[in-house]
Amino acid sequence: MPHSITMPTARPALLLREAGAEVHVVDIGPRGRDEDEGVLKWHCSSRVAAALRVATLRPDFLFLEGSTWHLMLLPLSRRSWVRATGRSERPVVATAERLMIRAASVVSVSNPDHAERWQLPKGRLLELAYPVDIDFWSAPVERSPEFWQRRGLPTPPGPVVTYVAQLMKRKRQTEMVSALAPVLRDRPDVRLVFAGAPVEPGAEDALRATAKGAGVAEQVHVLGPVSPPEELRQLYAWTTVHAVNSAWETQCMVVYESLAAGVANAVSALPVLTTAFPDVPAHEDDDALRRNVVHLLDDAEARAAVVRESRDRLRWADIRRHDEVFRSTVTGLLQ
Repeated sequence: MPHSITMPTARPALLLREAGAEVHVVDIGPRGRDEDEGVLKWHCSSRVAAALRVATLRPDFLFLEGSTWHLMLLPLSRRSWVRATGRSERPVVATAERLMIRAASVVSVSNPDHAERWQLPKGRLLELAYPVDIDFWSAPVERSPEFWQRRGLPTPPGPVVTYVAQLMKRKRQTEMVSALAPVLRDRPDVRLVFAGAPVEPGAEDALRATAKGAGVAEQVHVLGPVSPPEELRQLYAWTTVHAVNSAWETQCMVVYESLAAGVANAVSALPVLTTAFPDVPAHEDDDALRRNVVHLLDDAEARAAVVRESRDRLRWADIRRHDEVFRSTVTGLLQ
């Protein structure tokens, strides 16, 4: 559960509260109880404790983020919605998940690949993205050198390649530095910028060490978390290409946000991304990443085409459509 129900991934709790429902959020963490925007949040010490809490609450409607243990809670409510990611790669677990999820009233997925993996009847399966405020991210923003000054950095003299993601192994930031180091050495005016909190010990140190070892430390900036959203939108205003190098994703909100901001993307060749954005250049290895980034840096029309061809997908993921679909679906379930 995100730390605030105002975050896009937690928006169902906010919408249910706005509809007048008594909303409880149950998650696993340091034991306790608190309240957020009128929603009572229960923090349980274990999965068993969380299940007991849900059973005690006796919900009329249960919204679950689908993983194996969450699916075990489905019998605790007659009406339920599972927001599902990809099934397990382990055959036995995947079979169990597919059997358990049949108890859900509705299953929603955020991309065509997950829809294909679950293979549920169309009447039970709903494609609905985590919501993106397209109007906010697409609002024109004038570049401000103060963005860099606040961080003790000089204003970039040329193109900026950005990667917005928490610093962790599966996001493969150090591999991106290695892949793009030849480009940086060949083009001293290019800057490679990483924005995101380090969530694994040593992640930031490893990133900086890789940049230093490759001889590009002066061109690689590690900003840490960039907030509030207006600050991230300012970073996108400076960005020529946004690149994603993850080994695994569910939806990858920053691809949607940066495309809405008018920034061309290059992404890992993950089915969850390539099925959603077939016109965005995708890479399977470091050489392809480097080629795609260089092509986008050098070709303004190619950058514009990537953004242009993504517009339909962005409209589909817009927060207003999300809210309309969510409300109408829940109303139908509760009638």
